[in-house]
Amino acid sequence: MYLANGEGYFAQLTNEKSTRKAPKGVTNPSFSPDGTKLVWSGNNGKTSTSPWQQKAMFIGDFVQEEGKPKLTNIREFQPGQGRNFYEAYGFSPDSNRILFAANMEKGSAWHDMDICANDRRERNPINFTHSPGVWDRFATYSPGGKKIIWTSNKGMEVPFRNRSADWRLLLKSELWIMDADGRHQKQLTFFNQPAHPHSEGRRVFLGDSAFSPDGESVAIVLYKEKQNFVPESEIVILKLGDGPPPRAEDGDPGNGGKPPAPKPPKPK
Repeated sequence: MYLANGEGYFAQLTNEKSTRKAPKGVTNPSFSPDGTKLVWSGNNGKTSTSPWQQKAMFIGDFVQEEGKPKLTNIREFQPGQGRNFYEAYGFSPDSNRILFAANMEKGSAWHDMDICANDRRERNPINFTHSPGVWDRFATYSPGGKKIIWTSNKGMEVPFRNRSADWRLLLKSELWIMDADGRHQKQLTFFNQPAHPHSEGRRVFLGDSAFSPDGESVAIVLYKEKQNFVPESEIVILKLGDGPPPRAEDGDPGNGGKPPAPKPPKPK
């Protein structure tokens, strides 16, 4: 992991010794809102049934020693019992929770991820999605911390096989939103639904996302199938509307293939 500023300064914060059989590394590092801690995910050097080997999450204190940035008190944690996949998405705006995706259940496949949260003391994991066989990933808190968006292939059959490269050739997903406690889950995009105004006319899946500071827009990586199932990517900005808030009794947002209600809710 490296730290950089706008003036071209770089400082190395971690130095993982990695091998092909025991990979280690860093992905998705994020500061806490007060800048005193960093959370990230990555391989921990242990093997597993996942094609990516065993993963974990890490949290450390960010300090300055003699004018140089440094990580201290680094702790590894693995909530749940799956331990084949962890991906950290950062802290809640109040710094009390860490948002992440993981295959939480014992014996679950590496691609059976759920969106979860831990308190910052790495205890009491909360599983928001509880969706066996579903790819739930790339979650983000809204600026006020009251909503979470994430990507999911819920309602779409994807024939995953246990090889790491296959998911890019098979995955379809859409953008979803829920309250910060996991309630009122609702689908926001319908890129993969034929004849829908959102449709791209080809397979689409979504990646990392970020809210605008005012919470009115979302920037997201959109992958579209090209030749031989290989995706190409672009960054798109989605404008969120002022529609009615999602309700738990709405049931399946797909509504039997009918178009959804216009204008998704604006997160707070």
